[in-house]
Amino acid sequence: MKRNDLKVFLTILLIQIFVSGSLVSAHEGHDDGVPSAGNVVGGTITLSPEATENIGLTVVDVENQAIEDVVQCNGIVETDPNKTAQVSSRIQGRVLKLLVNLGDKVEQDQELVEIESRQIGNPPPATTLKSPIAGIVIHRDVTLGETVEPDKHLFEIADMQDVFVECDIYEQDVAKIKISQKARIKLPAAYLNESFEGEASFMSATLDPETRTSHLWIRVSNKEMRLKPGMLAQAAVIVNEKSRAIAIPKEAVMEEGGEKFVYTEEGENAFKRQSVVLGISNDKYIEIKKGLIPWDRVVASGNYELRMTELTAIKQEVKEPKKEK
Repeated sequence: MKRNDLKVFLTILLIQIFVSGSLVSAHEGHDDGVPSAGNVVGGTITLSPEATENIGLTVVDVENQAIEDVVQCNGIVETDPNKTAQVSSRIQGRVLKLLVNLGDKVEQDQELVEIESRQIGNPPPATTLKSPIAGIVIHRDVTLGETVEPDKHLFEIADMQDVFVECDIYEQDVAKIKISQKARIKLPAAYLNESFEGEASFMSATLDPETRTSHLWIRVSNKEMRLKPGMLAQAAVIVNEKSRAIAIPKEAVMEEGGEKFVYTEEGENAFKRQSVVLGISNDKYIEIKKGLIPWDRVVASGNYELRMTELTAIKQEVKEPKKEK
């Protein structure tokens, strides 16, 4: 078993241990206290309604649809440099008051810090620094009582209503990218099953001679402040729409021993493995050239757990052959 296959197998095994108590029993009269994995008859796997719910199993229709041609890249969320401001002191002095904290939302001209000047006087004169823009305090490099020098960086304020996903486009794909093309953004570590809409905003005019890539900035609306600078992102820039094809979500397809297959719905809480031949794909969908037709229904999530259920039931059948009456 390959290392990746072993990792998937162990992950599924842990999930199966969690849900197996609600799966349909494969053997009547099996009373040794160990719940079996499910009922497999003629290749059809039958689960209880509780098991189907526990593993989060969902089913979708096989559809004839247009598959978009996309250019995919990995990137990182960054603030808009045109909507970011640095705040520094113009005088030498000591911090008397800190008026905002890291992460605070501030308005334009809102007071941030009060600094007592080192100029001679009784009392020494003080000055208050204000925010040049409305936004969020994303950096604060000053503490109460600290001595500051002229031009010392104290705060960074960013308007994060929009952010950028910065990524690199390989040389062979550069000609496909046009400004204002739509893009789908995923942040798998933070928001596993969500997608955000973006738009190609601008691209570097040069190519990195070492990586043979060009830098692309994709603007993403961030009204709810869910996208944070530093988050890892996956982008799919939509560059063309392919002709229509029979297609399903990519996550519905599994592979084992070189075979590509899906699980089709064969009735209420009943599923069967079906081999498929694949065609073109993008970040969302994959073409099915053979094995499915429109209006078939396939398992889109919970398929790894379903495979483990099938394996466990088969193993149990081998372990406990049917007794002759």
